[in-house]
Amino acid sequence: MGKHLDREYLEDYDQKEKAEWKNLVKRIREGKFSFEKDRYPPDERFVNLQKPVATTTSLGLAGMSDIWAQIPFCGSLILYLPPVPKAEFEKVFCKITQIPKMIDFIKETGKLQVIFTGGDLLSYEGLDYLDPFFEELRPPRFLGIPSSTFGDEKERRRALNTFSTLGKVKYLKWLKKRYTDAGLPFRLFMSALEKKSEIYVFLKLGHYTVIEEIENLTIDDPEKAHWVLSICGVFIFDSAVDLRSDLRNFPLEAIRSVQDLPPIYRPEIRFPCEIGKLLVKKLTYAPLGFDACKELMYHYDACDLEEFKEYYKRNGFAGEQGTGELGVTEEGIITQDPSHLIVWREKNKIIGDAIWHETNTEEHRKGVPRDKEDIEILEKLLGGKKDFVELHEVWLMKEYRRRGYGKRFFDFFEEFMRNRGIDSIVFYADHPAALAICRKRGYKEDYLKSEGEYVFYIPLKKHTS
Repeated sequence: MGKHLDREYLEDYDQKEKAEWKNLVKRIREGKFSFEKDRYPPDERFVNLQKPVATTTSLGLAGMSDIWAQIPFCGSLILYLPPVPKAEFEKVFCKITQIPKMIDFIKETGKLQVIFTGGDLLSYEGLDYLDPFFEELRPPRFLGIPSSTFGDEKERRRALNTFSTLGKVKYLKWLKKRYTDAGLPFRLFMSALEKKSEIYVFLKLGHYTVIEEIENLTIDDPEKAHWVLSICGVFIFDSAVDLRSDLRNFPLEAIRSVQDLPPIYRPEIRFPCEIGKLLVKKLTYAPLGFDACKELMYHYDACDLEEFKEYYKRNGFAGEQGTGELGVTEEGIITQDPSHLIVWREKNKIIGDAIWHETNTEEHRKGVPRDKEDIEILEKLLGGKKDFVELHEVWLMKEYRRRGYGKRFFDFFEEFMRNRGIDSIVFYADHPAALAICRKRGYKEDYLKSEGEYVFYIPLKKHTS
């Protein structure tokens, strides 16, 4: 048992959370809570909260793994901290050893916030590894608009009894087996059942016509009933009871899933094209883990092409070499796909850059063949004809060299490519610093006489689960 996460501690924590929530209910009933201006849980329950506040949503635990890609684009992103075993947490979020760093990140930036599920806090009992979140952050429990707002107690009880009666036919047995087969604790089954009951009652009391389909599916197809309840939870129930978020982030999987709802409840998906274009032009990449997220926020960034040209002219490779302009080849790579440009900054000033692109052993780019010597060297290093990523250019301003940036960048870039499914990186170099770092990292090499530079290659091993 953890230092704090025993039954007594959690019951005391839960009582304090419920006391705050009862005060909210009282304010709502007395008309003292402004749904337009007030938020619950209030700002002071969070650490260094930034606006706008977004909440991550998901149709399942696995769908929460993309939070690291959302964080850089929010003021603060609220994460529901699930009461799951250590192995599941590590599979979805990060290694347990990184939790102290994750908490430091929350305190320093406010970009990520955690909140406990609205279900029974005793579901966290014995999850020792989560103790630092309780002890250092004291996160609030998510308790939104009280269900009594949507109907009286008699109506609620009747709806719960109906759900219980229907569930006993097939659904409860199916749901319990689902959690048992996955090796998940009983408390998670009870938490899921409680949430699905709340969604059902809300839809029933709200006279949503989708409830008829759910009731039929509960008897005929419990798996489909669970899926439709989950979709309704994400798009209807959660949005209705949420008193905290300015924004709700819906994963693509969830947006696609609305096709399973009756036509009357399928929202019209409108993609903000101009905003989309702007993001695509400026986006570097989607970080897939905690460390990658921090690297993106603290050091690596994308930028406007004109801003990059100005930097390149004065401080970049061209500036130091005296040419002063971004080359046609480099500009072509960037304009074709802006994600092929990565810059890193200090105090919002660009201090270095990297340009990369996909290629193969036959051509530099489509329609631009390699010469014979180049092809022979690449096929020798890579073991035949192959596609790969070429790190076209890496550059760092003089005053920032010898500070470990090179190692950190190569750590980042290799992981970045590995996460994109790339298994080979090639880098042409003649700068002494570049030669040294590639050799230190174990890159294979050959010498391209016609160009007077070295060809470095490294195969990327895939992650093992």
